[in-house]
Amino acid sequence: DFQPVFLTIETRDDVVVARLTRAHLSEEDNIEQLARELVMLIDQYGCRRLVLSFAAVEFVTSAALGKVIMVHRRLHREGGRMILCAVHGTVAEVLHASRLDEYFTIVADDAAAVASLSAAATSSGEG
Repeated sequence: DFQPVFLTIETRDDVVVARLTRAHLSEEDNIEQLARELVMLIDQYGCRRLVLSFAAVEFVTSAALGKVIMVHRRLHREGGRMILCAVHGTVAEVLHASRLDEYFTIVADDAAAVASLSAAATSSGEG
């Protein structure tokens, strides 16, 4: 039974919306656990379309972003796709400064992310 600590999970069609629940994502907050929770979505639950919402996140370290990159790569290897949404404030600044805003697909909110992933699935013959 999946009881995530760092995420709340909602499924819309075949898109999983994972909302980060912690305001600070840093080494002190056990980002290894965050990584395990995200990987479980992919490996154990077969998630291939993931929206990761940063709405509640006010601070993120490079180590935490490294975990998000790792999950993004793993999902990509599995033929999946991840979109980040609700990135704001210092988190948006960190992503921009590290040029990760060019690496990730980032949209305004989870509705836009779900629409984008659903449209991609439809146009590629999935779903």
